[in-house]
Amino acid sequence: MKPFPSAAVVAACLMSSLSWSPAALAQQDEATLTQTGTNNSAAIEQDATRGARALITQTGNDNFAGGANVEGGIVQRDSRSMASITQEGSRNVAGMYQDQNIIFSTATIAQAGSDNFVLASQIRTMTTDVTALQNGARNVAYISQEGGDQSSSIRQTGTDNAVTLDQYGVAYGGPFITQEGTGNTVALIEYLDAYTGGIEISQTGTLNNASVTRTNANFNNGMSIVQNGAGNQVVDISSGSGNASFITQTGDGNTASATRSLNASESTILQTGNLNSATVVQAGTVSAGMSQANIATIIQAGDGFVASIAQAGSGNVGTIYQH
Repeated sequence: MKPFPSAAVVAACLMSSLSWSPAALAQQDEATLTQTGTNNSAAIEQDATRGARALITQTGNDNFAGGANVEGGIVQRDSRSMASITQEGSRNVAGMYQDQNIIFSTATIAQAGSDNFVLASQIRTMTTDVTALQNGARNVAYISQEGGDQSSSIRQTGTDNAVTLDQYGVAYGGPFITQEGTGNTVALIEYLDAYTGGIEISQTGTLNNASVTRTNANFNNGMSIVQNGAGNQVVDISSGSGNASFITQTGDGNTASATRSLNASESTILQTGNLNSATVVQAGTVSAGMSQANIATIIQAGDGFVASIAQAGSGNVGTIYQH
């Protein structure tokens, strides 16, 4: 398995042609495209942009980053943006679209291996930082962001891993998604999040699945989902203000579900072992004042445990510990 292009190499390329000094910002748009190998395809389009930079480097065979009359590659409009796509290996596909990004926006895609796919889209964003790194085979990542002050980092190592990320109107913060192994999937949808503080999802092993949905949440922070082993499942749904969730599963076949709605509730699920199941349902009334939040904690160490907590109202505290 080929390693990622080193950070030093990527940084050197960016610093040499993507400088952000005041003098550089006054320059015209710049684009650099380098291809080594056979049957590689790449395209850069910059339309009415101001001081945009773009860099595509392909090494190997049959890699695709856009082409004539085909969407993909790097497309930038009306923005001062840094963008780069680096592909090593064979049959990797990458596409990046940016619209009305403002100074300090960045987007980086680096793929090493074969048959990997990344598609990133940003619209009307500010101070945006999107990074997608994939190493292995048949990894897929869809990234779509719209709003302001966003950040997203996706790193996949292994085979047949998939991430689908769709954000709208979110503030600066996570997700930061890392997957290693085979067949792991993450589906994350955010609607009007603000001050997210960072969702971190890390999965190691095979066939782990994490699904996160946030709708109208504000002031979110602290969500972290970590799964180790195989066949673990997490479903986390948030709506409201100040929600937090910490889910850690180690072993195989564990399931965890947390649901909060229109409140400042917090939940923690920790499971170690195999075939454990934990469910938290919180439906409170507090949208501010964290001291009145519902708090639920489930800790299970062993195999085959089942636990459930349901809370309605505010100021409730519930704990289940099975071992």
